[in-house]
Amino acid sequence: MNKQTRKLSAFSLAFVFTTLILLCLPKTDVYAAKAKVSNVTQTFSTTETIALSWNAPSEIEHFTVYISEFQNFPEYATRKSLTYDTKDYIGELEPNKTYFVKVLPYDNNITYDFSDVITCCTNPEIVTDLSHTASTTSSVTVAWNAPPSGAEYYNIYYIPCGSYGEKIYAGTTANKRFTVSNLAPDTEYNIYVYSAKKSQHGYEAEGFDSYEPFCATLADAKAFSNFKLSRYAAS
Repeated sequence: MNKQTRKLSAFSLAFVFTTLILLCLPKTDVYAAKAKVSNVTQTFSTTETIALSWNAPSEIEHFTVYISEFQNFPEYATRKSLTYDTKDYIGELEPNKTYFVKVLPYDNNITYDFSDVITCCTNPEIVTDLSHTASTTSSVTVAWNAPPSGAEYYNIYYIPCGSYGEKIYAGTTANKRFTVSNLAPDTEYNIYVYSAKKSQHGYEAEGFDSYEPFCATLADAKAFSNFKLSRYAAS
């Protein structure tokens, strides 16, 4: 074997050895790592709809949104929604429900990573049979029934009758009864109750309000006006 033949053989062995090493290395997809969807966020809700948005590299134009009531996304209980934007609206859902959501970027011949899974929720329905049940000189108490699908908790607001400002937050309760305190004597208030639910990722789904008008505080500790408390009950 001459020198030139030995050089070619050595080169061939080195090439084969290098190729084998490269084949054994773990494969990495630079684009997949770069294109993973991030910051999937719930932005809106109704009793039947949720809205989502997320961040993704500009070169990715196709996304499939997966939504399910089950965290493992079983095929039989998972819906898919195709979108060409970094946001999506998903309807035909049920009130007061928690859903699991993940987003998959898609492009021809490239498989990307799923986003992290987030929880989303729909609004509870409106409370029923809201009524004014008691008063003092500085408080009114209201009670109600839960909506048909239930609610996680309730947000209560009030505003003096005839006022056109923003509603004043009174408090939150998981009960179906609440006393609004620190009110002025001999004054009528509109009381508003919102059914609500919160996802594990912090989004609050708050339904439409139910309100009880003309809830009056007492003029003084001795005077109780049945007329003032009941005059609107028959209307």
